[in-house]
Amino acid sequence: MQKSLFRSYLSNWVGLALAILIGFFLSPYIVRTLGPERYGVWTIIASLAAQLIVLDFGVRHTLVRFVAQFLTKDNQEGLCAFVSSCRTVLLLSGAAAFLLLLALVPFFDDLFSVPQSLADIAALALFILALDAGLELLFGLYHGTLLGCERYDLVQGINVTRLLLHALLAVVVLSLGGGLVGLALATLASRGLQRYLLVLNTKKQLPFLRLSFSLSNRKDLKQVAHYGMGVCLIALATRAIAHIDTLVVGLALTPQDVAVYGVTLLVIDYFRLLLQSSGTVLTPRLSSLQADKDSETTRLLLLKWIRYSHLLSISVGVPLLVCGKDFLLLWIGQEYNDSGVLLQLLTLPFFFTVPSLVFHNYLLAHAKHYLSAKLLVLEAVANVLLSLYLVGHYGMVGVALGTVIPAVIFSATLLPVTVCQMTGISLFRYLWESLGKLLPLGAIHFGVVLTLSQYFGSKTWPSFIFHNAISLLVFLLICYFFLFNAKDRSYIRRRVFGNSQKQEL
Repeated sequence: MQKSLFRSYLSNWVGLALAILIGFFLSPYIVRTLGPERYGVWTIIASLAAQLIVLDFGVRHTLVRFVAQFLTKDNQEGLCAFVSSCRTVLLLSGAAAFLLLLALVPFFDDLFSVPQSLADIAALALFILALDAGLELLFGLYHGTLLGCERYDLVQGINVTRLLLHALLAVVVLSLGGGLVGLALATLASRGLQRYLLVLNTKKQLPFLRLSFSLSNRKDLKQVAHYGMGVCLIALATRAIAHIDTLVVGLALTPQDVAVYGVTLLVIDYFRLLLQSSGTVLTPRLSSLQADKDSETTRLLLLKWIRYSHLLSISVGVPLLVCGKDFLLLWIGQEYNDSGVLLQLLTLPFFFTVPSLVFHNYLLAHAKHYLSAKLLVLEAVANVLLSLYLVGHYGMVGVALGTVIPAVIFSATLLPVTVCQMTGISLFRYLWESLGKLLPLGAIHFGVVLTLSQYFGSKTWPSFIFHNAISLLVFLLICYFFLFNAKDRSYIRRRVFGNSQKQEL
């Protein structure tokens, strides 16, 4: 049941691009309609709900790896038993997440300095998102199963459908004065459709799949617990790194500051997801390669994907670095002017941490992910401590620096060096593939974007879009003719224009 890696990569990328496009139009409307104070409260509520998704104890990622291996070995009976065991765990974790977030409701306004006029509304919105978080954990079963089948196209299509419905509902409820509660209900309703479609498509993809509590067994539960706890630590640390900044700002500063920082994180989260999308498609394929004990193909695939991911980070990250402030002013407005410096600071580490996103998926596929967990936990702890210390000296810039410094130490340096030793990839080859070949391209792209932005300006949407489109086209042409070899170019032409004798990765 192996699918094309190209299709998985393309569908993942296109789905995320559409999600970014939807967010591009929806986010400014939400920010302006709610206002800085209410939007700051909403950001805190959404961040709390997002943190609790880690209570799936890594089951969703566990499904991706083991479903791929069961399908490779054509073990339908084992697959049904394993997925049934995962459902048992997710049912309990979903209930725990709901109750945990519910217990926070009475203390929410005091913890985060919520104005008294918003206290009751915020509590109700938090209750709704607590219910949504519990359901999200339970139905993650079908999300992970479809990804294990390498059906990223279906998952992304369903997600885009959910986002379109959410955007429509959000605009309607906010225009009618629904505020925070209306936005929370829109989130719950749109995800309800997403969950229904996930269940429907999982049954179509795996018609033999039978779920029953009687099929749950101690062996599978132990396997889920051992593998899943490592994934849970990774997810917990990753979410802490991505979202703890918002909570630090909320605790140390004001809801208005949270809104400014939250606007920056909207862009950074999309950038992070865009880069992660290039690596997540590898997990089921690398799991299959491990089952076949094909280490040479694994090494080649890792190096190729690191290069592709770096190209993606350069193509998107350089424009954010050069004219990200102008983008925010055009997108949100002058009142969020301080977000520009934060955006530049938080963009910088992605140029160095891209390989870690690929290596994390290798470790997940080979059940060596406790290494990722340890390093990410250390990075998250350093992030929290530095952010809490620096926020008192430098405000929001200090919080951003508290994120950047640990990322360079742990994700950009320690993890790649360690995994290269594990896989037999020489450090010189890794550095050449990930940096040596691409530094000149990055410098050229930076120069082109900077020159065109100075010449055409970035103060209006037409000029901003025009010069970035031109610079991206120049970058892609340089990559095609000077970076890719004849085999790469042939593969790209075959996938774009089609060929009756296609060869899959």
